[in-house]
Amino acid sequence: MGSPDENDPVGYEVRQQPSTHSASLKDISKTETNEVTKDADVKSSPPSWKPGALRQFPVYGILPLLLSIACTGVAILIVRLSHHKDIDSWSGRKAPQVLLSYTTTVANSLMGVAFAEAAVITFWRGAVGGMPVSNLHYVWASSSSVVGALTSLWRRRAVGVSLVSILVAVSTLLRGPLMQRATYVELVDLEAWDTIKIPVMANMSDEWGGMLSGHALTDLRFSPGFADAVARYQAQSPMSLLGADCKNCSVNVVAFGFQVNCTATNIPYNLTGSVEAIMNGTLGATVFDSKISVVNESPKGSLLNISVVRKVDVGYEGNLEHKVCLLAPSLLNYSMFLDDNLLSFQSENWFDAKAVEDPVNLPPVDSFVAPINMTVPYITGFGSTIPALHAMGSLLFDSTSNVSHGGAVGWTTSNSGLLSNLFYTAATPAARRSSDPKDYSFDDPMVDIINAYRDIAFRMSLQAAAEENEGLSDRDAKVFQEVESISHQSMARYAMDKAALAVAVVISLIGPVATLMLFWGWWKLGRRFTMSPLEMINAVLAPGEELLDDDDHYHDGDYERQRQSGDRNQREVARLLAECNQKGDASGADLANHVRQNKKGEEPVLKYGVDGRGKLSMKVVGGGGGGVRRRRQKEGGFVSGLVDVLLNDG
Repeated sequence: MGSPDENDPVGYEVRQQPSTHSASLKDISKTETNEVTKDADVKSSPPSWKPGALRQFPVYGILPLLLSIACTGVAILIVRLSHHKDIDSWSGRKAPQVLLSYTTTVANSLMGVAFAEAAVITFWRGAVGGMPVSNLHYVWASSSSVVGALTSLWRRRAVGVSLVSILVAVSTLLRGPLMQRATYVELVDLEAWDTIKIPVMANMSDEWGGMLSGHALTDLRFSPGFADAVARYQAQSPMSLLGADCKNCSVNVVAFGFQVNCTATNIPYNLTGSVEAIMNGTLGATVFDSKISVVNESPKGSLLNISVVRKVDVGYEGNLEHKVCLLAPSLLNYSMFLDDNLLSFQSENWFDAKAVEDPVNLPPVDSFVAPINMTVPYITGFGSTIPALHAMGSLLFDSTSNVSHGGAVGWTTSNSGLLSNLFYTAATPAARRSSDPKDYSFDDPMVDIINAYRDIAFRMSLQAAAEENEGLSDRDAKVFQEVESISHQSMARYAMDKAALAVAVVISLIGPVATLMLFWGWWKLGRRFTMSPLEMINAVLAPGEELLDDDDHYHDGDYERQRQSGDRNQREVARLLAECNQKGDASGADLANHVRQNKKGEEPVLKYGVDGRGKLSMKVVGGGGGGVRRRRQKEGGFVSGLVDVLLNDG
């Protein structure tokens, strides 16, 4: 057993074993080289082999690698700069997704260039230090494709290069999608405060609604302004403001309205009756009644009185609900939406939803500001607002429904007005067509009636202001309110997902950092290398007469024994390759597998370097009966030894 060469930078120990094969790769290479030399009739000059960290620094590999990492930094900058920015300011070619695609493409291209250069350095660094014959294939295969890297890992060869190749592939594949996932579009509601002018009349006169020529409602004539307000309500025209312009704003406006106070009682009914009453046709009842009237004895002045009686139970016996709501003319603080110049109520109904639990005393949604004392004038020729509201309500909402039993004819129904027909309800469509009072009931119309009065009252304030400001510019308007507006703007903007960005950065840097490991040991190379087939052929076929370790010194007898051993090793490798490649069609993987299977534990070792004549060539420096041992820790540092094991030993 031989002893390790202490000057060997890789630290392989080779055990020699005699070989009986006569074929010599060295003889073949000598013959071919001599023929070329004879034809050219020139003598090659020895190459310049100058190892060194600065002299052989892989600038064409490190520079693309650093630029690839810089592209990741640019991608981070794009995500951060577009954070909470309007998509309109980052649109088209400046969209973050487009810019991130550019950075991904450039980074992947640069990392590919760096990895190709790193793979060359790794291959030739292993060749200079000495590596098993099959690793020539596995190092190349693992750096060529992911499939080759997985195959090399399965064979437990070129482990380091294979892992780096897989990490680079993962980084290249996932970098783009993950980085683009770090930025997304969100829809946010932004608030802006401002003060605007709203042309609305706050206090209404009790003479604005109409003119009375007598004491009955039939003697009332609506004023033009009140008639316009009612007509717009019936047509459900948008409430528009001249001179007001605010996009999707919330405002509070003081205007005419009603403070509402409601009470409810139950009235029992019984429609079974006696036979005599049925036969006489005197059995009957009122099952629905809605009526608008005026109460004049209130300390707040005249009040509108809304009375609704309705059958709430099915069957011949049950309860009638009698609900009375008093509407006191008041100044109310309305919560409104203003979009451009169109006003609308923020609340769908006049009352707060929580007040439904207390039907006896329903508080208003809008806060009460101050009462308005409106009275009914009893002198003809005076205008009146309360009678106008009374008359309008009676025309729209007065309604009754009476039922009676006519003996053999059965039950008959007498209806008047709209509400008794609109709020009639039953459990099934068939029951709705029945005239028998046991089959149907009535829904409550009170909410709709009060909502209608709220709508009309606010339109009255708008109309009164429009009449006062008629013919005046917005700046010269006499009737207006300066109110605070809150503009709600929905904006689509880019946002940053910090967790996704962190994952994207880690994945993006895995490839470059892993590739950086492959450059380890570049200072051991004495010239620039490539993976050109011509360079490989030149290295293998170059003639050499002495050992590649030109720093070693031997005695005369040692030199002869080493040369004879080298000849046997090269003939052994030639024989192994010839056994697998008899037809000349064996692939690199076939040759590598054949060498491994036939020389387990004693695989020949190739080494590239300068021979005694100053020539560069690749020689078999161990094999036959020898194996490859690991570097002892004392022969190098822990990091250097670990990298050597990962990148070369397989």
